[in-house]
Amino acid sequence: MDGIKTSKTSLDATFSNSYPIAIGGDIQTNLSFMNPYNGLLDNIAIWNSAISDEDILNVAAGSVDTSDASLVGYWTFNDVPGSQIIDYSGYGNDGGIIGAEWSFDVPDL
Repeated sequence: MDGIKTSKTSLDATFSNSYPIAIGGDIQTNLSFMNPYNGLLDNIAIWNSAISDEDILNVAAGSVDTSDASLVGYWTFNDVPGSQIIDYSGYGNDGGIIGAEWSFDVPDL
């Protein structure tokens, strides 16, 4: 959380999901969006492998190596306010903004 490791889990598994990723809420079986997160989100990244403590700090600081082949999704939330969020991982996992409000507040790290 905020660049600080809060837990560690070892897992050897394969995940399969036919639903879209929902950041900040839940996608229901009828594809409706439920349980929205009430807070600010920024610099969210997903890798297909474990990452280092340094990588975690880099995400919090907004400095992610987008050429890393294990990075499968990276959203900076720095796009011009609108209805789409751009994935900077190179995989094109762009998404839609549903019911969110843009904020240009910058947290202290």
